[in-house]
Amino acid sequence: MRQSIRWISLLCLTFLMSCASYQKDSTSRTVGEVTDDIGIHTKIKARLVNDEIVRGLAINVEVNKGVVGLTGQVKSQEERRRAVEIAKSVSGVERVIEKLLVMP
Repeated sequence: MRQSIRWISLLCLTFLMSCASYQKDSTSRTVGEVTDDIGIHTKIKARLVNDEIVRGLAINVEVNKGVVGLTGQVKSQEERRRAVEIAKSVSGVERVIEKLLVMP
């Protein structure tokens, strides 16, 4: 039950962020690019949330034309490394800009 609530919350959050993102960037990205970015964002966020090392809810993910930005706080260098590794592993990611702060 808890897992279901987590997934529903994640999907709702992703949907709302996607709508805001499309309106904000609609002049600089095509509908196809926005759709691709939404898919990339959803895959990365889901993998971060389900990872045993990473606290996925503490990491913000932004995607623009396949370029992923990771921001937020992590507890260790290992968590930082793993978050970048997860982002790079998703199909469609061109590069990852990591601005995670290690705050033990």
